[in-house]
Amino acid sequence: MRSGHARGIGRAGIGRPLAALLSRYHAPNLNKRTFVDPLLRRLVVPPMAVAALGDMENDLAMFGKVGRSIAMGNANAEERQANYVTASNADDGFARTIERYILDYQENQGIT
Repeated sequence: MRSGHARGIGRAGIGRPLAALLSRYHAPNLNKRTFVDPLLRRLVVPPMAVAALGDMENDLAMFGKVGRSIAMGNANAEERQANYVTASNADDGFARTIERYILDYQENQGIT
């Protein structure tokens, strides 16, 4: 990574206790994919243009909807059923992913 963190972002993420709370308390017929579908329609973004990161079982349905699924390095084997695996949370996997797939892409496309 360039400076240890993605430019201007520093460390970002959501704490595991909060993520666990959000992922466990929802209607049984809902999952992260049920959120992604209407969001993509509202934003008029094709699923193939979206990347999703995750490290828990509740991310698998979302992985099946987006063009690029990225599992965190600390994910269990089942959650690693993604297109790519990045570094763990402890090793700045989120920041590394943003830097590689978002910032590098923007630089290569001349987007500022």
